[in-house]
Amino acid sequence: MGCFLVFPTFRLWLLSPDEIAQLPLEDRLTLFHQATVPGIDLAGGYAFTMQADAARLTDRAREQTLGHLISIWRTRLLNFGILEPEIIQNDVMSFQVHVPISADTGLVRKMLQQSGQVTLHLFKDGNEVQALRQRIDNVLQEKTLANTTGTSEKSPSGMGAFSRLLASLTVDEEIIDIVVKEENLTAVRRLLADSTVKQSIRAYNLANPPAGAFTWASEPIERNGQRFYPLYYINQDVDLNAQPLSAAQVDEASEVTVARGAYAVRLTLQEGGRESLANLSNTNIGNRLAIKMDGQVHMTLTIQGRIPDGRVELPGGNTVDEARALSVLLVSDILPTPVEVTSVEMIPPSVQGDTAVRNGLLALGAGIVLMSIFFIVLYRATGGIVALGFVYHLLMTVALLRLWILAGITPLLTLSSLIGILLSILIFAIVHIWCFEQIKESLKENTVVRQTVALMFDSVQPALIWIHVLLLLVSIGCIVIGSEALTDFGLALFAGVGSSFLTFFVWTRTLLSALTEGWNLKKLSI
Repeated sequence: MGCFLVFPTFRLWLLSPDEIAQLPLEDRLTLFHQATVPGIDLAGGYAFTMQADAARLTDRAREQTLGHLISIWRTRLLNFGILEPEIIQNDVMSFQVHVPISADTGLVRKMLQQSGQVTLHLFKDGNEVQALRQRIDNVLQEKTLANTTGTSEKSPSGMGAFSRLLASLTVDEEIIDIVVKEENLTAVRRLLADSTVKQSIRAYNLANPPAGAFTWASEPIERNGQRFYPLYYINQDVDLNAQPLSAAQVDEASEVTVARGAYAVRLTLQEGGRESLANLSNTNIGNRLAIKMDGQVHMTLTIQGRIPDGRVELPGGNTVDEARALSVLLVSDILPTPVEVTSVEMIPPSVQGDTAVRNGLLALGAGIVLMSIFFIVLYRATGGIVALGFVYHLLMTVALLRLWILAGITPLLTLSSLIGILLSILIFAIVHIWCFEQIKESLKENTVVRQTVALMFDSVQPALIWIHVLLLLVSIGCIVIGSEALTDFGLALFAGVGSSFLTFFVWTRTLLSALTEGWNLKKLSI
């Protein structure tokens, strides 16, 4: 059991940064989740530089937006389990967010810059959209020929500039959608921004209300080794706003979303949204519905009937962490303004890197060796019990830190937590010195070793229990009401004090009792 509890931590500490970087992403994240990881000050991390769009905000609105952005980012990161986020405002709408080295930068990027807004849009009729596509084809062909030959004669059908880039494909549910090959993606984006195309779309929307808009799918699809990006034409205005949500639950993907990953996020709308979805679905049976987030369509479905329970399923990806990040994103507040992550850089450890960490661990080891020598010189063979007890104490400290992880709290190995561990080792040493000195004094008057040791344990037990319980309560107080540094200190102090208690009453007491009672020693080496 003890090896199971401490192995991930020791494995992480023994691997070099290069060896950790070479691990597959899934294995690396699993190791970070199971181990007590070094914090930013000992191991470094990542700095995300972000720029928020404040062009349309007044000075007062900008000030309110700043506080709201920081609050949303902090809530998202903490809910995802990143315990050490640091948010710094560089200037008016520029920020830096620092996260530990164990964080998945791809998921952090999503939580920082995605708005998290989910909207539902009805599709425009398929035949009408194909007619619009042909209309755009014709206009662009005429424009291309006019620019190249000076005439407006139309090229043969299927030979225009736009026709070569767009294709039709049965994506799902036997419905033919417009798709774009991966190599044509940039060209089609540029053409959709062309003023002639925009005019054609506006004219089509005036003749076929309500207005529609081309919207890309969030993920490509593959056919025979070729990647295609679906391009949907959906209602421009929102047909239903999903937020605020009642819940976003991570679960295994159903047959509806399994093609997009092993996990899904099931959304439950609040009462008002539930009623709106029921009405929308009831009046549009047979039509298609697009679930849109951050400007892209994440899911499409054909409305088979009235949806009374207000539940919608989104693909969550291939890992639990991807799905968890999406659920955290969806239940948080929507970002009040667009945000872009402009750069991601490594943060070096604030204690000057691996050399300082290595020197610190060597100093800790040297200190334990010196204390062990002190106990052996002062108490001879009996002091050897304490020397081995230091090793037992450290193993139990790591095991208790691992139990915090199993309980859903991730302790970070920071400078604050190292102070807590060192304090617990000092308490452990003082407790043994006090007890051994009592035994030494008692042996001057009572020569029966077994009786002296038993009386010592009986006399010190109440005081030691109260001391350890008091320190445990102090550490819990640091965890509950403390800042991030104080929380790390409290978690480490709790583990260290608990280990001190276990080492004295399990290790030391068991060995001393075995020596004096089992072997019936006449003289104790102390």
